[in-house]
Amino acid sequence: MNKLILLCLLLLFMPLNLMAETYVGSPADLLSGSQREYYQRVFNYVMEHYKDEKPYEWKSGAEKGSIRVSKQYISKSKSLCRNFSESFVVDGESGKYEGVACKRESKGWCRLKSEDVHTCALEQSEDITDKIMRDADGVVDKGNEFIRNTKDWWNR
Repeated sequence: MNKLILLCLLLLFMPLNLMAETYVGSPADLLSGSQREYYQRVFNYVMEHYKDEKPYEWKSGAEKGSIRVSKQYISKSKSLCRNFSESFVVDGESGKYEGVACKRESKGWCRLKSEDVHTCALEQSEDITDKIMRDADGVVDKGNEFIRNTKDWWNR
C-alpha cells in the first residue's frame, strides 16, 4: 500500500519536475517579427563595433536588455570571435544568457555554445519550431526515463 501511495505522489509531481528544467536561452529565441529583426541588428552592431566590457542597452517596445562583450580574438579555426553576456526582459520575464559569437563570412555574427568549435561554418540554422520540438523530445525522454525507473523500483 505504501508503494502505491508513493507512486501516486511521484506521478502527481512529475510534470513539475520536468518543467523546472526549461531553458530560456537568447532573447532572439523569444522575440518575433520586427522586434527580432531590431534585436539582430543591435546584436550585430554591438559585436562588430562596441568596446569591451561596456554594456549596450537596447529597448524595443516593452522588451529591453543589455549586451556586454569581451575583446575580439581569433579562434583556432581562424574565425573572429567574442564572448558576450546578456540580460533581458521579454514578455515580462527576465533572463540572462552567455555565449560566444563569431563573425560570418557573409554578414553578421552567429551565436555558438562555448564548447563548440568557434566557427560559423559549422552553424546550423534553427528556427523556433525546431527548438520547441527538440525541447519537447527532451521532456518526453525524461518522462520515459522516470517511468522506467518507477517500474524498476516497483518490481523490487
